Amino acid sequence: MRLQRSATPMRDLLYLSDSKMRTLIPQLPDRVRKRLAVEAGVNAGVVSVKATLANDGGSREVSSFEALGAVIDMIEEKYGERSRNDADLRVGDWIRLDEVFLYGRASTSCYPTAERYDLVYFAAEELPPVVLLASGYHILDLRQAELSPQQGNDPGLFYMEALHEEFRHLRELPGGGAVGALPDPNELEYGDWGRAVSWLCRIDARAQRNGIRWMPPTKLAGHARVLAVGNAPGGDHERRVLATPLYLEYVPR
Repeated sequence: MRLQRSATPMRDLLYLSDSKMRTLIPQLPDRVRKRLAVEAGVNAGVVSVKATLANDGGSREVSSFEALGAVIDMIEEKYGERSRNDADLRVGDWIRLDEVFLYGRASTSCYPTAERYDLVYFAAEELPPVVLLASGYHILDLRQAELSPQQGNDPGLFYMEALHEEFRHLRELPGGGAVGALPDPNELEYGDWGRAVSWLCRIDARAQRNGIRWMPPTKLAGHARVLAVGNAPGGDHERRVLATPLYLEYVPR
């Protein structure tokens, strides 16, 4: 039997997508939503973007943080406890992550428009390549603001247009792609997402000495929804995974 996260554990969160949580919280089972609504009346001091849940005594606002454990249980109940190495991994699956990542803001020197600057990357240190696309607005650890790069020193200088386009499409989807069909990166105007993922994991992630600004390698855990998986266009045989995180928390090393 899976251990239920009925009580919200203390989490050292780096990232939490409130847009995804707003979409996922209303999908929780009725009994869970009622319990969260009651608990919200007790824990009124928790600050976060809220989702309003109906309760017998009226309505309560539940924070994304309070509901995170219940949402994780719901995801794993539906998809299982999947990892990025599962052979049958498909687009739309949710995966559990627990590994070392580097974090950095998307390039503004090659892609200078304001709407693109919100994009941040989490690139796995270990191969095969895995990259998470995330919104900078949902970074919770303000210490990372110190890593905001000067123009020209930010990660993702080459082959990144496919990731920028995918991110623009994600922003238009319910909950930032938390539910429903996802765009196929291979069918977008710039479809070479695999080369972009490889570049971030192999080249940019090793370029600290050249002034590229990444967060130092950090052990993170979380859940993310798969956006693309498989070999990149061009026929090489290395598997790549592109995903978008629900949350990421620090893991002591």
